Amino acid sequence: MLNIWRTEFKINHLFQILEQTTVSIMNDDEHEPDPNELRLMGNHNFSEGKLNEAFQCYDMAIELMRSAPSEQPDELAVHLCNRSACSLKMGEFESAQEDAVEAISLSQGKIITCFHSEYVSK
Repeated sequence: MLNIWRTEFKINHLFQILEQTTVSIMNDDEHEPDPNELRLMGNHNFSEGKLNEAFQCYDMAIELMRSAPSEQPDELAVHLCNRSACSLKMGEFESAQEDAVEAISLSQGKIITCFHSEYVSK
């Protein structure tokens, strides 16, 4: 009986963690995921070596930003750079270069995105 209680407790605890995580990435006003929270989650996954999860976070953030009525080019460029770095680490060089080139055009050639694109094209 004690084992069943422990199992139920663990399951309830996992659901609480899941709810908290879901709530933390939701924008309170619109109840949609927040691109910046997704970027931060992607950064965490990237630093942990979870490249597929990081890529998914960056990809979702980019799609949300592109669908937003007031797209902010500098922020979108940051998300594109992150997805480009992730693609580069995964060996997806063509995809990495495409994102880096788009980031350069959006950020008007700021130095970090230029360097990243140069690295990707080699």
